[in-house]
Amino acid sequence: TMTMTISDGLGGQHTVTLSLLKKGLNSTTGETEWNYEVSSPDIIDANGTTQISYGTLSFTSSGVLNTANSTTGGGAFSDSLTINASTSGTAPRWGTSTSLPSQVFDLGITSGNSSLTSTAADTSYTAKADGTEFGTLTSVTVGKDGVVTAIYDNGDTKAIAKVALATFNNANGLIAVSGNTYKQSTSSGSYTLSQPGSNGVGTLENSTLENSTVDLSEEFTHLITTQRAYSAASKIITTADQMMQELLTIKQ
Repeated sequence: TMTMTISDGLGGQHTVTLSLLKKGLNSTTGETEWNYEVSSPDIIDANGTTQISYGTLSFTSSGVLNTANSTTGGGAFSDSLTINASTSGTAPRWGTSTSLPSQVFDLGITSGNSSLTSTAADTSYTAKADGTEFGTLTSVTVGKDGVVTAIYDNGDTKAIAKVALATFNNANGLIAVSGNTYKQSTSSGSYTLSQPGSNGVGTLENSTLENSTVDLSEEFTHLITTQRAYSAASKIITTADQMMQELLTIKQ
């Protein structure tokens, strides 16, 4: 018995169970046959039961599934399962109260290298999800390559946009508008858009402030030099003022 979780067209989650029961060796084909049944409490068949598909799986002596000798509902084997709309009169259909549209599911029995195989020992199975339940957007991130990714609370992520970087022949010719914004001018030339990290263009840093290009140690040296020059100039003015006072005293 294998239990799988499937998502409907509205993102709701439903449980589907695949049950297998060994039937025995087919004397005509020489293959081992297993009866299988697919059921779900949220899906009903024509009789109102939860059995939505059944049939026989036939395996060769090497354990490979032979779909030619397998059946579904007494007819040709099918790996897909069609669930009709909840309002449909055709079974199998969604049995939930929510109005759900029709949907086709792949049971994964014959999906390439991961198809069902018969072995002579205990084994385990793995499931690979190809859909997710309904999710709410929780955050947005921007990568170094400019890709904007939406993150949802169901664990799903999706690239929703890409930020481009503009370069100019003469970046110093840009006109400062306000804050850190600039606009194109005749001196700067037209812009060229590139993907971050390509064509010699830099990358983007998310939630990071640009560091200043000012050398603080050099600026402090200039500040001290200016302060000393100001002090010396003020001393000269004080000395000159004292000399004027002395001259006035002598004259009197």
